[in-house]
Amino acid sequence: MERCESPQSDCFSFPRDVKISYRHSLVLVSDYGHLRIQMFDLETRKYVNCIPLSHHPQCLELDSNDLDSVVITLSYSHVCKFRMLDRNEISLRWQIGVSNESNHANEIIDDEIHQDNPAESTNGNTLFYYPMGVTVLPKRNNFEPSDIYVCDSGHHRIQIINSLDGSFIRSISMTCEFSPLHHGMNIHSSIHEPWSIAILQNNFASSSLNGEPQLIISEYWSSNLKILSRKLIPHNGHMGRVVERWEVKGRMSILLEEESSWTSMNPWTRHERTHQTSQQQVQSQSQSQQQQQHPDYFVCPMGLCVDRASGNIIVSDSMNHRLLVFNSSKGEWMKSFGSFGLNPCKSSSTRSGGINGEKMYAPFGMCVNEWTGELFVVDENNHRVLIFE
Repeated sequence: MERCESPQSDCFSFPRDVKISYRHSLVLVSDYGHLRIQMFDLETRKYVNCIPLSHHPQCLELDSNDLDSVVITLSYSHVCKFRMLDRNEISLRWQIGVSNESNHANEIIDDEIHQDNPAESTNGNTLFYYPMGVTVLPKRNNFEPSDIYVCDSGHHRIQIINSLDGSFIRSISMTCEFSPLHHGMNIHSSIHEPWSIAILQNNFASSSLNGEPQLIISEYWSSNLKILSRKLIPHNGHMGRVVERWEVKGRMSILLEEESSWTSMNPWTRHERTHQTSQQQVQSQSQSQQQQQHPDYFVCPMGLCVDRASGNIIVSDSMNHRLLVFNSSKGEWMKSFGSFGLNPCKSSSTRSGGINGEKMYAPFGMCVNEWTGELFVVDENNHRVLIFE
């Protein structure tokens, strides 16, 4: 992408996310520091237009059921939607969130929503606190409004809202998870600071058996990836009524727990700990030396995306300044690339023909060009977007 030519748009300022509109042949970048969404031609990478915003943009997603309208999470408590009829005719459809910025200091910690009665503690003033990642799940009937899933990171939950008007639908804050440490019983666990979210489509091996897409989320401070699957169960005492529950079908946490104990490198199986003897540790170290940049750990995963062609999951391991690629069906690590480096030209954008040795500084949002296979990566602290072929 070339340097922008609109007023005060000669560069990005801490860009956060990038998405592609195939309907309008555009690349959209959330330009956090300049309070706008920048748009570039998908083929030429030339600047086309921008959407000015009243708040700093975080992440974005497109609603394919609504002319590729763009849904944007805004600092620190807003979500909005713009409809794009074409590249120049863009209008705000709705914006929801706290109206008074001073309310941020008065956020109530016990506002955690349980799935049985989410409306009891959800209102216009506390719907979001630091919303981050967002994804859109279109309905099978194209005439129905899509569901928008928002990472409400400050409240440790996923908020689901209606794409038509932004109205609240339901919340996900508690999940059910198999735990071998609790005699193999299902235990309830909380979502902790979700940062990014994506949908695993039905054609992937990791999709749920009932045909429902599954969600994959990254938890920032706990350094987890989780696959969530929806389950409908009968409600006690109410004939014909069902309650929606979300189960953790897979977990990944690549962190060294103890001197001789690691979490499983296969996250989609039951979460188990593997103890190694000294000889096994030596063999493991020898194998890791043969695998350059093997992900022994990741810290604060920020962005993630799913490659629709291969089904691979790509994660931005931001604190290690690299990208990790995993198989979605088994959670097996496939490769990693990138290392720390400063970009000497703040306003440049870079196309890379390879993936080895590329320098990054806290990569964040990503997307895959389904037409060409290119990977677009926001190199946030280098103020640019990288394109890998």
